[in-house]
Amino acid sequence: MHPENSRPGGLNRPPDFSSQGDHPPLAYDDRMNQKPQHATDKQPKRRTQQRDSIRKVLEDAGRPLAVQEILDAAGAELPNLGQATVYRAIHHFDDLGMLSPIDLPGEPTRYEWKRPDAHAHFKCDTCERTFCIDSQRFEVSARLPSGFELRSHELFLHGKCPECAHEQ
Repeated sequence: MHPENSRPGGLNRPPDFSSQGDHPPLAYDDRMNQKPQHATDKQPKRRTQQRDSIRKVLEDAGRPLAVQEILDAAGAELPNLGQATVYRAIHHFDDLGMLSPIDLPGEPTRYEWKRPDAHAHFKCDTCERTFCIDSQRFEVSARLPSGFELRSHELFLHGKCPECAHEQ
């Protein structure tokens, strides 16, 4: 094996026949039909029933969800769905820029389907659900001291959602 074909950690890749005078053991068409041989080879993520279900839960929620909420909702349709699968799907959607992680201080990260509008979040202190609210009402930039330029903002409101307020 040539030194340039060695990878750190002892993983080796097959020789690159395109730059050498050697002939590959298989015809070109046969090699193109083979699956990648190494875990480091990039391959597109395939569409799965689990990922489709998780995506639907996130799209339909209309609010940020904790991993457990995603697991519970998608698990209703797919009882054998595991937490590791939910995390893999979240990372996949996040890598594609389709999710926004929402970090509330002292709380696990919640995830929402990316929205084009600026919005704030409301956390119900009773049921602990988080909701999206229109932040245009707050006119944040109008409240800045003179000379300040607003790049972005995060606004978290706390209280009771209508459902919990009605129960009292």
